[in-house]
Amino acid sequence: MVDRVFDNDGIVVGGNAEIRDSALAAGSHAQARVGATERSGATASEVREALEVALRQIDELRGLLAEHFGRSPAAELADRDVQDVQDEVIRARDGGPPDPDRIRHALERLSGRVGAIGALALAVDNLKDVVIGALR
Repeated sequence: MVDRVFDNDGIVVGGNAEIRDSALAAGSHAQARVGATERSGATASEVREALEVALRQIDELRGLLAEHFGRSPAAELADRDVQDVQDEVIRARDGGPPDPDRIRHALERLSGRVGAIGALALAVDNLKDVVIGALR
C-alpha cells in the first residue's frame, strides 16, 4: 500500500484508494484523512470552543436530517446516534470525561445511515473532524 500525500491540502489517501467524484477515497481498504491528524497543546478554552462548534454542527445536522428523512424510521435511528454524540460533547464541555468509544461508534453508525446523501455525509464528516480533534 502506498499513501499519496497532498501536503498543501492536508489530505492523506492510502489503501489502494483513489479520489473519485465527490468521494475522498474509494477502493478496497481505502483510507483517507483530511486536515490535521494530530492535536496537541490545545488550551482548555480552545477545546471548549471546539466543542461549542460541534454543538452548533449537531443542531445543523439535525436540521438536515429532518429535511432529508422527515419522520421516517431512518431519521429516528440517526437522531439517536446524534443524541449519543451530543451527550458526550456536552459531558466533555462541562468538564466530565467523555466516552470515546460511544462517540466513535455513534459517528460510525451515523455515517452508515446517511452516507448515500452527500450533504449529510459531509456534515457528519465535518462533525467527526471537530469532535475527534477536540477530544484528542
